[in-house]
Amino acid sequence: MNHSFDTEHARSYGVHEAILIANLEFWLAKNKANRKHFHDGRTWTYNSAKAYAELFPYLSAHQIRRTLDSLEDQGVIVKGNYNGNAYDKTLWVAFTDSFQALLNPLANLPNGDGKTGESLTKTDSKPDTSESFGLFWQAYPKKKDKETARKAWAKVPAEIHPLIMDALAKQSQSQDWIKEAGKYVPNAATWINGKRWEDEDGGDNRTMDIWAGAL
Repeated sequence: MNHSFDTEHARSYGVHEAILIANLEFWLAKNKANRKHFHDGRTWTYNSAKAYAELFPYLSAHQIRRTLDSLEDQGVIVKGNYNGNAYDKTLWVAFTDSFQALLNPLANLPNGDGKTGESLTKTDSKPDTSESFGLFWQAYPKKKDKETARKAWAKVPAEIHPLIMDALAKQSQSQDWIKEAGKYVPNAATWINGKRWEDEDGGDNRTMDIWAGAL
C-alpha cells in the first residue's frame, strides 16, 4: 500500500495533517468532477474516523479525530453534517475557500473581463492537466516512469478523466492487482495508452479503495 503527501503541507500543518489533506484532495476533486455531494456552495466528502483508521493503519481513530480538529483549527477544512439519518454521525468535510485558493490559485482570479473561474489563456489553448494527473498519479499503485505517464495523460480528453478515475478505483479491487501488484499492474503510461480503463473490473468489488480511501 502506497501513501504520499505534500511536504510543504507537512511543514505548514503537520505530517498527519498532510496525509489527510492528500486523501481529501483526491476525493473532493473526484466528487467535484462527478458533481456529487455539493451542498451550500461546496463540494464535500465524508467518512468516519474508524474507516480512516482502517485506511491508514498507522493512525488510530483518536489520532484521526485529533488531526481533523487540527485541520479545522488551522483553517484547512470545515465540517458539516448532510446525513439523511439524524442518528448518523458520519463526518462531512470540505476545504475552506482560503485553502482551496492555495491549491488552485488561478481558480478565483479575474480575467480581462473581470469574470472569475475562467481560463486566463486563449480558449483554443490546451488545458492544463497537471492537477488531474497529480490525482491520477497519487491513486495509481505503480510509481514508475512518471514523465512518460504524464505525457500519455495529456493526450486524453479532460472530460474522460473522471471516467478513468472511476475505472481505476474499480480495477484496484482486482485480486491480481492487490496480491501481486508488481507483476500484474502495468506501468501507468501503458495503462493509459492502452485505454485500460475500458477493461472489465477484474475484481471482487470489495468496498474499500485500498489506495485512496472509501466514502
